[in-house]
Formats: sequence, structure tokens, C-alpha cells
Amino acid sequence: MNPIMRATLLRAAGAIAVLLACAPASADPRNPYQLPEQFDRVVCYWVAQQVGRTIAWARWEQHYTEAKTRAVGFGQGTPAWVTEVVGDWITDAYAWQPTDEQVRVWAEELGDVAEVPHADQLTRDQTIAVWMRRIGRDCDARESSRSASCTARREAAASKRVVDTPPWAATDAAPPDTSARTSSERI
Repeated sequence: MNPIMRATLLRAAGAIAVLLACAPASADPRNPYQLPEQFDRVVCYWVAQQVGRTIAWARWEQHYTEAKTRAVGFGQGTPAWVTEVVGDWITDAYAWQPTDEQVRVWAEELGDVAEVPHADQLTRDQTIAVWMRRIGRDCDARESSRSASCTARREAAASKRVVDTPPWAATDAAPPDTSARTSSERI
């Protein structure tokens, strides 16, 4: 591997590791340097700003392949939701093509619709800006879908409480004793 490319990849990996290690204080007031285990929209925005910029750098500025961008990895203890979100954003960065509608919305958000370029005429920096807005909106969508799925699960649990109860819990019997089983017999 080219020494310059290797050094660049190592810097990118280091940047991602540092960014993930320095979570905003709102993640956990008792320990501001840890990302929460459960999805948090505010932290998702922070991840979008920090890691999203690194993904954009790899995709549009360095022209790395998707596989090379994915190869950087995450530090031990990174919450599963962060790994999932960033993986989805990497996939999106390589599959997404800007549309004129997305460019128009981006220009409206910035308050400058005078000379809006067509999607195929965007500069690299404009493409990155539109994509960064896109992944920021993804945090809102994930929050909405998470809220909807939590509500649906609560409603389903309330209506099926007896069905979801283990057989031994429907009676006064104690749960099955699995302590006598060998490790190969345990589920």
C-alpha cells in the first residue's frame, strides 16, 4: 500500500476513534465521555456532525471505496446503535445521488434560493453539505421510528400479556431449574 495512503487511512481511523471517544456532555452527565447505550437523537446529531464529516471526506474528497471506508472500524465499547447508524450512513454515502429537490430544500434552509444549481452541477463541497443535512434528518427519522416501535411494542405487550407469559409463570410453579444442566444442555 502506498505510504501516503496508509498514513491518511491511519489518520482517518484515529480521527474517528477520537471523535467517538469525545461524546458531548449531554450523552451522560455523570460520564460525559461515553456514548449512551440506547439511541439518543441529540447524540445522533453529534455523531452525524463528527463522523459524518469523516465519511464525507473519505467518500468525496479522498475517493476511497466503500470497503475501505468501512474498514476503519470502531473502538471497543461503541454502542450498537452508533455502529448501525454509521454503517447505514456509509452505505448511503456511496449509493446516494443528489436530486434537484434535495438541492432546492437545502438552499431554502440556508435562505439562498437565488441561484440554486442543478443536482448534477454541485461542487464537491455543496454535495457534502446536502448529504450532511440528509444524515442529520436521519437522526429525526430514527427517533420517530424508535418512538413508534416502542409504542407498538407496549400496546402489543398490553394486549398479549397472557400469551407472552412463559408457561411456568401462568401458574404458581417456580421457573424451571437449569442449574443442574451441564453447559452443553443449557440454551
